[in-house]
Amino acid sequence: MSFAPSAPWSRLSLCVLMLAFKAGCAAPETSFHHAMAQLTPFARSPTEFKLQVGFAKASEDSERPLYSDGDIRLMLRAVHVMQRLLDFGLYSRSPGDRHFIGTASCMAKLRRPALEVAHGILHGAYVQQWRKDIRMPHTQECKRRNMLASMVGTELEELVFMATGLHATGPFTACLHAETLFLRAQKTEAQFTNATHAARLDGYKPYASPYMMFCDEIEETVGGDMALGGNWKRRGPSHFEVLEALAEELGDPQAVAWARSARDLTRAFFLSTDVHARELYLEVSPRDQHQVHSSVKFGPGVEPAIVHRLQLLTNVTGGEAAVAPPYVAAGGGPAVLQGIQIKRASCRALHQGKLSFHDFLASHVDMRTALQRACPAAVVKTDHATGKPLPAAVPVHAVAVGTMRRKLEAESNSARHVDAVINSNWRETFKA
Repeated sequence: MSFAPSAPWSRLSLCVLMLAFKAGCAAPETSFHHAMAQLTPFARSPTEFKLQVGFAKASEDSERPLYSDGDIRLMLRAVHVMQRLLDFGLYSRSPGDRHFIGTASCMAKLRRPALEVAHGILHGAYVQQWRKDIRMPHTQECKRRNMLASMVGTELEELVFMATGLHATGPFTACLHAETLFLRAQKTEAQFTNATHAARLDGYKPYASPYMMFCDEIEETVGGDMALGGNWKRRGPSHFEVLEALAEELGDPQAVAWARSARDLTRAFFLSTDVHARELYLEVSPRDQHQVHSSVKFGPGVEPAIVHRLQLLTNVTGGEAAVAPPYVAAGGGPAVLQGIQIKRASCRALHQGKLSFHDFLASHVDMRTALQRACPAAVVKTDHATGKPLPAAVPVHAVAVGTMRRKLEAESNSARHVDAVINSNWRETFKA
């Protein structure tokens, strides 16, 4: 069976379809079609991600696995815990886990260590509310830390918490610029003659997340969800120059290529002059979905048929959002959110020349100390704080209520006994 495409968007449709099956497609020589061909380079489902990291090679010309068995267990545990805790939606109405998995997939493609990849999977854990049946409000920050540590171990939990409060600034151009300066400073560290400056740089390193920040941003741009959310415009023209500079400092040609694709996507689709629309996305967890969907402005030169099709996809996605079950509302812990706002302020001051880089590093030390004091010794209250990188089994309080109930009912327990066991498990959950 064969057919000849006739509509202006038909070749694009074939291209997207073929990309979905990982086939090649010769894109027309236009910025729009070239940009569309760059979409979705990352795994975005648990299955795709597991296969990616399971068979990743240490190098292009090596058969040696990139990740050990222990690495695989850590990353897969992070996936399963993320799915257990988080249930929020993207502007495309896709589940948020697609973005978390895509971010981690980006990091794995850049051959980052398993701990960093696992951080990519869980990078939203402390800026979102958890599923209601867990009964752990986002304001109970220390209890949430204890619970997450019991699931993934203290090393990963500490990285997620500290890196969130220190670096989870979202699409904030000034902070991407600051991370670029940090990478440059690392390369010239041997030239530091001032011991104080060298110590401040060392103090910035433990929770620094340049690859996480890059992949978080690049996945949002080329992961595909922005096409349905109409939100490329939240990034101004200069944003992608900074993102590309960060990619160049990372030293990976693939990262540079992704940054350029992100820039091309923005220029090919939407205008970036709507200040109000961009401001909506400076929240850590954007909320104003209806205003975003109704404020799409397409760039000049995009074919009318393409505009129509994108508007159709966007409008139906936004208009039928109520059909799907509601996602959990956004919400982060107080210490983490305060840390993010302070970090943004220092990044802005650095970017505007009001703060030197070394003073910026000094302010980072103060922020780190404040975060560490937010939950003094909180993590060591769990039974799993034994130095092991990963708890051998998922604790009972991490099991979904429905799963626990079915298990108890299958064992012929009475309804009263089932309720008592479940309620007891939740009452005994980390009395921090």
